[in-house]
Amino acid sequence: KRPSGSSASFSVELWGPTAMEQSLFTPMAQAAEAIHLRIQQTLTDEFGRNFAADFCTPFRFAQFLQALVRLARQLHSGRAQSSATYSNALAAIDRLRARSGAVDMELRDVRVSLRLIVSEAERLTARVARVDGERGAASDNLAKTRQRQRELEARVAKVDAKYGASLAKARAQEGAALRELSRLKPEAFEDLGRFLHPPAPIVKTLEVMHV
Repeated sequence: KRPSGSSASFSVELWGPTAMEQSLFTPMAQAAEAIHLRIQQTLTDEFGRNFAADFCTPFRFAQFLQALVRLARQLHSGRAQSSATYSNALAAIDRLRARSGAVDMELRDVRVSLRLIVSEAERLTARVARVDGERGAASDNLAKTRQRQRELEARVAKVDAKYGASLAKARAQEGAALRELSRLKPEAFEDLGRFLHPPAPIVKTLEVMHV
């Protein structure tokens, strides 16, 4: 029984096949109708028209078509779900590729930074080695200088021990001579320029005055 009016249009909008379903299921419906007619013709030839009419009723054909439609929709739904899954997988692969490219760029930057750090570390290591060598050489020079200083102090002490008394006596004599010279008047030195070859005491006196 065919509905009429607005209920008919609502039923078509709600339960009617879409354009995609029509394009997909129309060839299948035609093939199923051809198979139904072939089966009915075969049954008519074998068992008679009445048996074929009872067996190949429109109700059974409709049930058969409904089963085919449910099977086709199930296959279409599975295909759509598989397509969605594949699309999601491809999108995830694209995201992973983009992420992999970003990670590769970061790894290149890290490698460049590591090369710079390694070169800087090598330069600092060479500089530290050079500074250590200079420090060792300076330590050796300082040790040698201190050794020479000790040797010189030992020689000075030896000279002081050997000539200290005579030097003190000479200083005392020098002080006494200077005091005696300080007692002389300036007129006593006027005739010193007349001597071309002064005696030794006068030479010593002049040397002492010069000192």
